[in-house]
Amino acid sequence: MARPELVRTDMDFFAHLADDIAQARRKVLLQTMSVDFGDLDQLAEPMVRAQANGAEVSLVYDRYSLFDAWTKEGRTGVKDLRQHLGVLSTYGITIIPTGLVRMNPFAGRHHIKTYITDDIVYAGGGANLTNDTKKTSDFMLRYDNAEAAERLFHQLPEIASRRFAGVVLPFDDQTSYLVDGGQRGQSPIYQQAIELMTDADQATIVSKMVPNGPLVEIAPPDTKFYYNRPELVGKFNRLSLRWNELACCVPPNSYTGDIQLHAKLCLARRNLGRVALTGSHNFNTLGVHFGTQESALLTTSEEVCDLLESYIKDCGTAG
Repeated sequence: MARPELVRTDMDFFAHLADDIAQARRKVLLQTMSVDFGDLDQLAEPMVRAQANGAEVSLVYDRYSLFDAWTKEGRTGVKDLRQHLGVLSTYGITIIPTGLVRMNPFAGRHHIKTYITDDIVYAGGGANLTNDTKKTSDFMLRYDNAEAAERLFHQLPEIASRRFAGVVLPFDDQTSYLVDGGQRGQSPIYQQAIELMTDADQATIVSKMVPNGPLVEIAPPDTKFYYNRPELVGKFNRLSLRWNELACCVPPNSYTGDIQLHAKLCLARRNLGRVALTGSHNFNTLGVHFGTQESALLTTSEEVCDLLESYIKDCGTAG
């Protein structure tokens, strides 16, 4: 099995993914929260090519994408997104919208990000399929893992179609694939992060949003937190930060970069070795209360932990 790679969104993530899609002969699953056609255009032709080569190609996206398109470009953005998705479907590509429809557009979201092309799995990161993604600091872990690819290809669309507490799926000998099922108030991923902090001697937590709740309270005293300053995020995340400030639960921030931080990972260092929890979860309790579906990899792999340590070192002053 080939060594895992960390592919950064502000570098060559889309080029890698496009190449892998174009070479697919059996299956392609792109499961994400947000899509638009700034950079999905870069993936559309490879998706059509894979379908023509006999692959079963599916795109699972959250309906929030339509709201996101409206906030950026109004009705024109929504119309263009619907049109592009319709064109893909005419080529035989399966388009699956998911996520709950609620008055609160941030509740009931599908926040899972995993991309599969034949035996290749991109997981353990937070990359959306949007034009904005290239402008943020994030990554996906790229694995050559036929068993995990086959399992996730069949199970992830089904997971997106229902609401439940969560599940842990096998991934490799050192790694598990964790899912928050979108049941309000339930987050196995957040609970796993708390368990990691309980046993950690040192730790690093990276997030787009400010980490909060019991996770922060139980973290080792010298834990390094990296999250966005108010000027790097939109109104919703600024309000979340202000709310935590008023509640006096904002941890010290080590992030000094100038581009938006979008990665989400927790790295615990212990006498027995390192453990990483990395994926789509922001380690903020707001998403837990809203019933957000999330995914993460829990791993003791030294190779992956080395990749994450290197990313943390680079991203701390990114931009």
